[in-house]
Amino acid sequence: MKLLSRILLFFSIPLWGTVNQNNDVQLWVTEALHKKINPTCTFHLYNEWRFGDDISKLYFFYLQGIFSVKVNDWLHAGPGYRQIWNLRGDQWRLAYEPFGEVLIKKQKGSFEFQFRNRVSYIVREKDTNFWLYRGRLRWVTAWKVNERIYQPYLSNEIFLHSQDGFSQDRIVAGVLVPLIGSILGDFYYMLRFQVGNDHWTHQHIFGTWFNLYF
Repeated sequence: MKLLSRILLFFSIPLWGTVNQNNDVQLWVTEALHKKINPTCTFHLYNEWRFGDDISKLYFFYLQGIFSVKVNDWLHAGPGYRQIWNLRGDQWRLAYEPFGEVLIKKQKGSFEFQFRNRVSYIVREKDTNFWLYRGRLRWVTAWKVNERIYQPYLSNEIFLHSQDGFSQDRIVAGVLVPLIGSILGDFYYMLRFQVGNDHWTHQHIFGTWFNLYF
């Protein structure tokens, strides 16, 4: 009974919650276009909306492009850029994020292991600039159901901030689902831990991606 009470308390939604405070429930919606230029080069274009304060307020939006080069079967790399709009108080602040990333893939049986490394330099309006490293481990498998391939996955991503050190950890469970034609859906739950005002908070994030390949 005591364990059940703790679980309910952990997942409770406080009525006084605000964006990114402890136990905030959020919704992230992402659209992505993936254009294959040639057998080794692909251009990826993304936009994402993030709703916080128990999914009542849009507080974050970005546009992002990545040019990815397939060096070989297990190594992909390339530059990218993200334009960010972040709501601070009642004002939208801009941030500019050029980055480079390297993706390592390894197949073992029915599982694929992925290790993505990204280094960004973030320039913020009316705030200090900083370097950011993001390292994400992901394990993906495939299940065939009624001639359709579903891909469940688990991932963990850490953030290392040039000023704050270890500043965020994202634990994600999701599944890639074939939708219509060349559209692939991604539905996930994320438990995000991050540093704010010298203490750690956690948020419950429900997200979806819509990926179009052409």
